[in-house]
Amino acid sequence: MTRHEKADHNFYVTANMVMNLAARAREIFESSEVDEKRQLLNFVFQNLKLDGKNLSIDTCEPFTTLVDYKRCPKGWGNLDLNQGPAGYESAALTD
Repeated sequence: MTRHEKADHNFYVTANMVMNLAARAREIFESSEVDEKRQLLNFVFQNLKLDGKNLSIDTCEPFTTLVDYKRCPKGWGNLDLNQGPAGYESAALTD
C-alpha cells in the first residue's frame, strides 16, 4: 500500500472509532469506574472549569468538529460548494 492509501485507511479507522465512541459515550461513562470516567472526560474535553454551578468546557479535536456540525443549520449539508452571491442567477451560456 502506498503511504497515501495507508493514511486514508488510518483516517477511516480512526473516524469510525471516534463515531462509535461518540455514539456510546453515555453508556460507557455510566458503566465505568471513576478512573475510566476521568480518562474518558480527559479524552473528550480540555480545560474543564467549574464556576459555582456553571461548567465551562472546551472539546478536543475531533469532538469539536462533531459539536460544530451539530450546531449547523440542517440545510447546510445540501449546499453547493460554489455558492454565488445572494440573489445572483448565472446566465445560460449560448453560442
